[in-house]
Amino acid sequence: MVKISVLIPSYNVEKYIRECLDSIVNQTFEDMEIICIDDGSTDSTLDILNEYALKDSRLRVYENKENKGVSYARNYLLNLAKGKYIFFMDSDDYLELDALEKAYNLTEEKSLDILMFKIRHFNNKTKKEFESVYTEMHYLEKFIGDRIFAYEDVKKFAPHICVNLPGKLLKRDLIQDIKFPNRNIFEDNPFFFEALLRAKRIYFFREYLCNKRERKNSIMESKDESYLAIMDKFDNIIEIAKRYGKYEELKPYFFKHCISVNQQRIREVNLKTRFKFFKKMKQYYICNKNEIEEVYDEIPFQYQTMYEACIESDNYITYESRVLYRINRNLKQYRKDVEMENLIWNK
Repeated sequence: MVKISVLIPSYNVEKYIRECLDSIVNQTFEDMEIICIDDGSTDSTLDILNEYALKDSRLRVYENKENKGVSYARNYLLNLAKGKYIFFMDSDDYLELDALEKAYNLTEEKSLDILMFKIRHFNNKTKKEFESVYTEMHYLEKFIGDRIFAYEDVKKFAPHICVNLPGKLLKRDLIQDIKFPNRNIFEDNPFFFEALLRAKRIYFFREYLCNKRERKNSIMESKDESYLAIMDKFDNIIEIAKRYGKYEELKPYFFKHCISVNQQRIREVNLKTRFKFFKKMKQYYICNKNEIEEVYDEIPFQYQTMYEACIESDNYITYESRVLYRINRNLKQYRKDVEMENLIWNK
């Protein structure tokens, strides 16, 4: 059995795919298969993949005539994989050359189901590196430290854990029957959440092994109506939590996370999309009103403020005005809650 299957979906990444592939084929770790799929590219991505396949027998290339999306591509590749461990690579990122060796050795040494590690971000235009609180996961360093853990140890943080799959080495037996939802954004969230619930042995390796490119024309940087799919992501996670009997214990942490993320995302999307985002966000809160209010007292004040303002408002502008008004009216409580949050997350 090959030790690691590296799975790479690719779509119109002719500018970046060589750097990605070079970082894989030149790894200090050699016992792997590299399975790529060109998902209907209209540039020279497929030609470059085939070029590398001719040079390296470990690399296989498949082709979609039409673009079917990253979820379809990942599901397709996972079905082909034969490795003991799975590594999902994004085609515009690159690895440190000893990344897979370090990841594999540590995973074997500690008999892990999931190894998590840090992702370094860099600006595509300036090449400048920058920190990301999300992928740094300081709270895991603080509360878990060097211990092996499982969901029960981190359920308070479960909705916040970084889901980026290029920051993880996963045991194939753990995930081979988990499917990505049929969309091109926020597809990592339910997939990783289900893996988290299944895993018995997880470890957080505090080194940067993957380098993530931030570029304007990527899916996550488009900040358009695709962001509306975040409500579907929340529904996916609720469904999975219920299926594994974890929903009731997760509920206060989940809805706090939901409200927090919605506030972040509504301010990130372009102005035209904000009004549509608000409408869908309000509809989501109304649909889950009873569930949210069951755990209302366990949700910090600032998130209660955002929830109440959304329920009471007719549009995005009114919503933001109400949020600011309520926070200013209760500034002492807001500051107290924010200070507590910062202590918890060690930002």
